[in-house]
Amino acid sequence: MARWKVYLARIACALILAGGFKPLYLQMFTGARSAWAAALVERAYQKMPGYRVFMNGVAERTPPGARIAIAVPAQDPGSYTYGFLRGTYLVAPRVTVPLFGGDESPALANIRYAEYVAAWRVDPRAFGPHFERVWGEGDGALLRRVH
Repeated sequence: MARWKVYLARIACALILAGGFKPLYLQMFTGARSAWAAALVERAYQKMPGYRVFMNGVAERTPPGARIAIAVPAQDPGSYTYGFLRGTYLVAPRVTVPLFGGDESPALANIRYAEYVAAWRVDPRAFGPHFERVWGEGDGALLRRVH
């Protein structure tokens, strides 16, 4: 192979590496690790600011094993699934009840399985007289089934 092709390949590789470099890669090694860790935790919830804090509050106020319906706005394709899965992770080991199917079609009849409703940016009155508000934080409300 001609020597100029080797040099050209090395230059191309260097340009690819330089183009893919992000300042984030250096920030990982700075001394402010606690701030970095906090930023990484929040990064996963940047599409839903305040949601993580709300769902952590739900977890604190419900017993392990409780069945919680997660109600989040389903404005864009995949937005309910995104919120439901993030919420499920935060309230484990509680059982989460989906109000929309995997194809984002309504499955509102599932509400009958829930003891609680975590309603974030959803009007709590939509769940009628069968649920009472027990706690609220920011844009969310925790509702408990009234027997």
